[in-house]
Amino acid sequence: DRVSIFLDTNGADFVSGTVRADRTFNDAVDQLTASVPFDEVHLTGGEPTLHPQLADVVGALVEKGNAVKITSNGERFFAVADALKEAGLSKVVFSIFGTTPAELAAIQDEKFASLKLNALEKSINAAHEVGISAAANIVMPNLDHAERIMRVIDQFGDKCKIRILNSLDQGTESYEAIYELLAVMGAEPIRVNVTAGASGMSIDYRLPDGKEIGFKQIRRSYLDGICNDCVLKDNGCDEGYYGVRMYVDKNNAYRVGVCIQRMDLTRPLDQFVASSLPDMIAKHREEDYYNITKKV
Repeated sequence: DRVSIFLDTNGADFVSGTVRADRTFNDAVDQLTASVPFDEVHLTGGEPTLHPQLADVVGALVEKGNAVKITSNGERFFAVADALKEAGLSKVVFSIFGTTPAELAAIQDEKFASLKLNALEKSINAAHEVGISAAANIVMPNLDHAERIMRVIDQFGDKCKIRILNSLDQGTESYEAIYELLAVMGAEPIRVNVTAGASGMSIDYRLPDGKEIGFKQIRRSYLDGICNDCVLKDNGCDEGYYGVRMYVDKNNAYRVGVCIQRMDLTRPLDQFVASSLPDMIAKHREEDYYNITKKV
């Protein structure tokens, strides 16, 4: 029942600014809220916990009535957990690649693997201890990764909700592997989480030992006038319309985008508000909500 936007704390790669908890930020949030009403904000990056004013940004958004969540690699969340709890952060989503140095070394420098794993564990423990809801995303490309996924669930499943993601590169093989793993674990589906007007969704499962895990995936959701006319729609677009994203440039001016792959569609906030996009987004959300609820 919440409407979300995504706020890049470091700015898009072609407008490398940094969000600051100042009057310009507050005015931008108010302007965007009036244009496309929302009550949930996801802070992304870059790595949000490197932001020197993260707690202030979170607090400013919470004061406006938003539920605020962040994504984090877990390398230093533990250092700011207390401040973020006090500021009102409602959730942190960690990205997990493995639980052993060998697994992590497959994607990062081996000499730092143990340090990163220790930091991640400290961060998950910190979120649990201060009472911030935590989830952890882990991608499963194929069945070769089944043992790795189950190890993550065993190690962290008591303190955060593990969400398995399908690999967009592996396509059907990844989906089939996840469903086979869920069957092997005896997972029972208990709820479906769908955001009207956006492509993100997940299915929650309960394991025989009582732990809950999720299968986070993408459903087909395209924004009329943008996605349907895009050359990427049937040629490499895996995400579709995921939601509104706000960025800041090096001059502390805010911009709004509707596609994570097409940064050329990002435009200054005042131009976005004056365009037809807010009405298109509202219409898409309403139509999608109707289509979802009529099937229930």
